[in-house]
Amino acid sequence: LRADLHQIELRTGSVGEWREVLAGSAYVVPTQTPLWVRARVRNSGAATWRAGSVRFGANENFGGVFRWELPVDVPRLGEVVVPESLLSSGLLADADYQFQMVAEGRSWIDGAGRVRLVVE
Repeated sequence: LRADLHQIELRTGSVGEWREVLAGSAYVVPTQTPLWVRARVRNSGAATWRAGSVRFGANENFGGVFRWELPVDVPRLGEVVVPESLLSSGLLADADYQFQMVAEGRSWIDGAGRVRLVVE
């Protein structure tokens, strides 16, 4: 199982602008302000991702917890667009988020992007 994260974007508040985030980078976010995420992810592995079993998420082993369930199966080389979803209702302290696809109950899928969110 393998995923290519083509794009991950974050937005602070309900009307803020979307900004693309890059793995390994840190970003300043306002304290106690809702954070939204959206993404584009390609299935670069041999197996089909099954709706109900595979999710886009933030790996809790590296920081915050988040899950978005696939609405349909995604075949090899298919792409999924993760719509804007609430990542956090607001951070009180700095946090790491590692975005990754997960086959729930089985394993995290290869291909991840970790960012650091620093509250101001």
